[in-house]
Amino acid sequence: MAEIASPETTYIAYSAVPGSPGHVDADGGLAITDPASPYAEISLDVPTTNDSPSPPLAANANINVNNGHGPDHGHGHGPEDGIEVDNEEMDREDMKHHMSMLLMNGRLHLAPIGSNPQKILDVGTGTGIWAIEMGETYPTTEVIGTDLSPIQPTWIPPNVKFEIDDVEEEWLYHPNSFDFIHFRFLFLAIKNLPRALDQSMGALKPGGWIELCELDIFPVSIDGSPPESYSHISAFLDTVHQAALRQGCDVKIAPKYKDLVIRAGYEEVTEEIMTVPWGSWPRDLRLKEAGAFLRAELRGGLQGISMGLFTRCLGWTAKEVEVFLIGVRKDLDNNQLHLCSKL
Repeated sequence: MAEIASPETTYIAYSAVPGSPGHVDADGGLAITDPASPYAEISLDVPTTNDSPSPPLAANANINVNNGHGPDHGHGHGPEDGIEVDNEEMDREDMKHHMSMLLMNGRLHLAPIGSNPQKILDVGTGTGIWAIEMGETYPTTEVIGTDLSPIQPTWIPPNVKFEIDDVEEEWLYHPNSFDFIHFRFLFLAIKNLPRALDQSMGALKPGGWIELCELDIFPVSIDGSPPESYSHISAFLDTVHQAALRQGCDVKIAPKYKDLVIRAGYEEVTEEIMTVPWGSWPRDLRLKEAGAFLRAELRGGLQGISMGLFTRCLGWTAKEVEVFLIGVRKDLDNNQLHLCSKL
């Protein structure tokens, strides 16, 4: 698929390294086939009253790679990302997972990894929900989830294990170890993605795959509403971007994924672009539910994301953050705003 360099694009890309079995296009979901009208598939079902707050949806990039160099362990979620990992944050992680599953038609991955992969790595595993479900789906596969925070459950499938590790440190895995490496929703966790891609290539077996799924948090209005109508959301996202850059992270990285993967040496890169609503206004029940998850996820994490980033990176006071968020919540709760991102 052609790359669409808009801030609301979710990129799902597969790439193969020399030695791969060949190119496989992703299918299904909300693939955008007409870049000139990316939201044509969405029809409105606007309630007369606001229901629940709507958070911005994300952009997702799945990049599958066939290769044989050696990756390392995974950076994950922790206070240094500006977000404290508490029960609410763990709930948000699981909501993002359920949202992704809805948009991907129940698929845990888009990479064509076959029916019997031997070893899988989930970088920045969070609550471990994806790794656990992969272990259940592939019961003979060894699945390893890495993260900085030990928040994963202990009651897990016997073929799944979790390790505390940082993706940005030197990886310790043997070269040619993994059939599949999975990254998802880590724009506030990884500062040097090119290095992580290089290490992943080293850790993948020849013919292995890598898949990256990331948020592109800057939405557009599908009914032509001017940015002024959601100015508080725009100001919030611009401020998050500014603060994240000061700690070395790029929240606008999703549209750059394809180029970064190609430059890292991966081949046969495929992108799948899906559209996600900010809220429950679409008629389509799957989109309506996915949008509700998005809204709840963002609304629930608004203070946690802002308080850490804005006070530490921008020097704001806690009171300044709280006053700023009043307008942001007002925009998020406005179900008359028909905002979309692409996943």
